Order: sequence, then structure tokens, then C-alpha cells
Amino acid sequence: MSRLSTALSNDYKALCLLRDELALHTSLLKAELKDRWNKLEADFATLREHIGRAEVAAEDSRKEVEAAASKLLNALRTSYTDMRNALKS
Repeated sequence: MSRLSTALSNDYKALCLLRDELALHTSLLKAELKDRWNKLEADFATLREHIGRAEVAAEDSRKEVEAAASKLLNALRTSYTDMRNALKS
């Protein structure tokens, strides 16, 4: 496993924990946050798909798939963190 793959795997696990924390609060979310949550869930499904592809991709396309997954992972982390902060306020 490459360093990027290992980092991506670790980041994904941390993102899953943050997502699980937010999922517990979904019943308490305001309407505007629910719409945002639904969009993030669609993006999270895409991330899972990218990670799955990276695991089976040929080496030449693996870097592209890992880069796309990494970009999406960072965007999701930022959005989940923003949602968690909104819930705290």
C-alpha cells in the first residue's frame, strides 16, 4: 500500500467517525442543515466508490482515482466539521 493509500485510508476512517457522530444528531437538525446533510451523504457515497475503485485500479489510473478521492475527502471533512460547529452553536 502506498503512502498516499495509507493516508487516504486513515483519513477515511477519521471521516467515518465524524460522519457517525453527525448521523446521531440528524433528527435534531434544522431544515437547512438536513438539505446539506443529504448532499453530503451523496458525496460520501461517491467517496466510497472512489476508494473502492482505487483499491482495484491499475497502477497508472490509481493515482488519478486517489487524487479525486483525496479531494472529495477533504471537502467532506470541511463540510462535516462546519455542520458539527453549527450544531454546537
